[in-house]
Amino acid sequence: MLTCHLFAIEYHADPRHYFSQLHAEDGAVLLDSGKPNSQRGRYDLLSAWPLATITPHKNESHSCNNCQHAKPRMTLNCLLPAA
Repeated sequence: MLTCHLFAIEYHADPRHYFSQLHAEDGAVLLDSGKPNSQRGRYDLLSAWPLATITPHKNESHSCNNCQHAKPRMTLNCLLPAA
């Protein structure tokens, strides 16, 4: 069974403080809310060690309105157990 760990950490306005400790890990990603410069920013997300990645093929277009969610959904269905 897969587990996810969440850790409460001291707040820093600049998430690069924490990401600097994670950036070299496999699949490391930082989603910066833009706070304090952005009034709508709320959460900064850091992650690493993904179970899977979704990468477009060379001939795939990001503007394909009918199929843009098919690949992520298919990947999630493979990773998540059936309810």
